[in-house]
Amino acid sequence: SLLTTSRLYPRRSSSSLLQTKFLPPYTVPASFSYPRAITIRDSDASLTVKYTDYRSVVVVSKPVGVTSAPGGAGEDVVTAVCREFGVSDVSRAVAHRLDMETSGLLIVALTPEAQKWLYEDFREKRIKKTYEALVVGEVGLEKGEGSVKSAKDVSNPHAGPWQDVVDEEYLRGLQMQIEDLESRNEAGSEYLKRVMSRAETSRPGHTLYERVGRLSVNGVALTRLRLYPQTGRTHQLRVFCRSHLNRAILGDSGYMHGGLAESILSKSDWFENDQASLEDEARRSWGGRMCLHAGELRFHHRDVN
Repeated sequence: SLLTTSRLYPRRSSSSLLQTKFLPPYTVPASFSYPRAITIRDSDASLTVKYTDYRSVVVVSKPVGVTSAPGGAGEDVVTAVCREFGVSDVSRAVAHRLDMETSGLLIVALTPEAQKWLYEDFREKRIKKTYEALVVGEVGLEKGEGSVKSAKDVSNPHAGPWQDVVDEEYLRGLQMQIEDLESRNEAGSEYLKRVMSRAETSRPGHTLYERVGRLSVNGVALTRLRLYPQTGRTHQLRVFCRSHLNRAILGDSGYMHGGLAESILSKSDWFENDQASLEDEARRSWGGRMCLHAGELRFHHRDVN
């Protein structure tokens, strides 16, 4: 098996609530070295290659603010890697994704065969991912797990794949939107019906976590978590922290109090014990990146003995 890691840890700063710094990565094989960083066109960002066999897979460290795959504004990680390694069909290189606001390890396939076995291994949960996060507030339990069923918040006016928890309120609101569109003979009801069908039949996202540290910076309590997603849902870890732990990830533009994920944030019973005011204070003091980092990736390389 192949293991690549990089770690996120905090340090105090007088100029901001918290700064993040990345420890040097540990890569297996330890002797691996790639000669240069991969630039992102029309951007100051670049990719560090953590591992490649030069034939089938590349593992890179993605910075914050860069999209993983084609579809957004500007050049994405997969396109940049394909340009570097001379791969013409970008669509056959995408193996998985990270949110634009998330940093960390990303696998890119260099051949259709590699993409196929990577897809299969992600689907069968053979590939193990570990994330590190800083959340606002204290997390009482040392370790735990939870499942959250979520779906796209179709009523959200802000651009982005914002999620809402699937409950009776969500389904009732969706049904009312469908009935309203149909009564006025307006387009869109069929799309909402598909959203409802997926919401009703999809499985919840499941996440394991452990508490690995506590901080109190400028009077704001923070908890460092290690997160182990067992499934791959949109915004799974961000929604898990928000809804299951009642703690938002520091710097999360969507799911912190006052953010863009309006439907989840409107469920006020999640803001007990002054959590909302604590997150407001963190937002005023922080103003930096979202503190979620894909720090470890374990997979079996089928093309390497």
